[in-house]
This record gives sequence, C-alpha cells and structure tokens, in this order.
Amino acid sequence: MNELIYYVVSLIGGIIAGGLFYLSKRKRDPILAKVIEHLTNYYLDEKFFSLKKISEELGLPQQVVEKALVRLEKAGVVLRTSKGYSLVDPLVFLTPKDYERALRLTKGDNIIYGAYQLFYTSHPLVAIIMWLVILAPLAIFIAVLLGVDYVIDSLARISGGRIDPLVLSLLFIGVGIVLYDLIDNVVKAWNRGKYSVVVGFYSGILYDLHPADELSGRIRRGSVARIDIDMSPIQKINNFFGSTPVGDVRIWLHGKKEPIVFRSMPYPRELFLVIRSVQLGNLAWRKRHARELALWRGRIYPFIPYSKRRGRR
Repeated sequence: MNELIYYVVSLIGGIIAGGLFYLSKRKRDPILAKVIEHLTNYYLDEKFFSLKKISEELGLPQQVVEKALVRLEKAGVVLRTSKGYSLVDPLVFLTPKDYERALRLTKGDNIIYGAYQLFYTSHPLVAIIMWLVILAPLAIFIAVLLGVDYVIDSLARISGGRIDPLVLSLLFIGVGIVLYDLIDNVVKAWNRGKYSVVVGFYSGILYDLHPADELSGRIRRGSVARIDIDMSPIQKINNFFGSTPVGDVRIWLHGKKEPIVFRSMPYPRELFLVIRSVQLGNLAWRKRHARELALWRGRIYPFIPYSKRRGRR
C-alpha cells in the first residue's frame, strides 16, 4: 500500500512539475509576434511580399526577419514561392504543393480555408485501434500498481526477470504513445492524397470528387442555401481528446434536396463561419480573428492576447 501511495504521489508531482514547466514556456516571442501582427494587419489580403520589404517596414535587420519567417514557414503560417513569400490564411492546412495547386486552379484567388476530409480519423475501426495502443499499456500500468499477480508475473516472464515490471509497464506506455502518433501521421498522410476542400473568396468552394482529382467539384458563392454541422459520437470523442476538432459539414444548394457532405473536416465551426461569410460577402469575422489564429498556428504564446489588439489600417 505504501508503495502504491509513493507511485501515485510521484505521478502527481510529475504532472505538477510538467505543468509548471509548460507555463514557464508560455512566453511570447516579441519578434515573431511583431512580424505576425504586421503581416496580418497589412498582408492578409495581399498576394506576396518580400523579405527586404518586411525588413524595411518593421525597421529590423534582414537576418532577424528571415529567421522569423523561417520559423513561420515551418509552422505553416507563411509559404515561400517563386514570387516571394505569401501569408497563408490561418485556416489553410494544405501542404505547400496542394496550396500552390489551389492557387493555380482558383487563378490566384484569396484562399481563406483549405483542408482535407479526414475520413478515417473518425472511423470506428481506426479510432478503436488508436485508442487501444494507449489504453492497453495504461491498463497494464494500473494493474501493476494495484499488485495484480498475473500481470506482474507475465511482465516478469517477458523480460526474463531483468526489468522491473513497473518500469516495463512505463516502457509500454511510451511505445503506445509513439505508435499512436505514428498511426495518426500515417492516416493523415493517406488522407492528404485523397480529398481536399478549398474555399476562395471569389471562386467559392472547390473540392476533390475522387483521388488524384483537380478540385473539379465546385459550389459557387450564390448557390448555397443552407449550411449545417453534424458530429458523430466518435467525432465528439476525438474532439475531446484529439488535437484537431473534426465534424461533418453539410451544404444544401438552391433547388437540390440532398446536401453535399464534407466528412470529418478540421475545425468545422470555423469552416461554417467562413462559408457563411463568403455567402454574405462579409469577411469581418476572419479579419477580426486573423492575428489570434496566426499566433496559434505559429505556436506563439499566449494564444489569447494580454493587450488590446490594434485595429486594421
């Protein structure tokens, strides 16, 4: 019993120490924040900008600005093209290759949302497999803490008595976390080659109808009659525990009874607001939250600003 109390206290202490470490790192990088504020204030609707121009406008050395842009490029906030840098809308989650494809097919339109339909992220079978690789090792760890002889003896046989059962159960948890991340990345990589959805301000909604498509599906701005969001129980569980919220977005067109369904779209509520904004010809919501979303995409803290945001000029 004393041993169980010791491990529980150690676990709680580790969580507290990790939380304090995380909070100590939640400091905003002033240079990155300054670059993002400038880009979202002046280049949200612009096509391209150059390193030299941003350096001159901010009054910072080019080496400093270049370092910041490299970090933002890795985070997906900006994209380097043959024509210079481009500010990627904070709600665009496409790979650079697919982003340039979207720009080409929309003839350089202002892309305000772009993502992939994550079908299998919320598929019951995939969800069960992903959670088993986490829950099974955790169950073994708890069984060892509770002193279940069968589990302890089994772990001792597996290691040949060379590794303490508790240490081995912790190793299983680490392997489970790695496997979970691996499966998640494989599933997302598979989805990237399948179906993407792009929303442009003038071009409307473009989407792939089948693998290797060239965004041949199109919903024009004036044809949207109604929009709705559905979330299955699996999606709700994913949204509670996962890193990316997903949901089905249904779009009814004028004169059509059956909706077009985009399944397991990342950030479905934001997609709903974007489509509604395009439908009404008003992107005030997007512009109002562009800075906060870009700070989040760039992993710059705090996400919620502690000072009042300057207005767009």
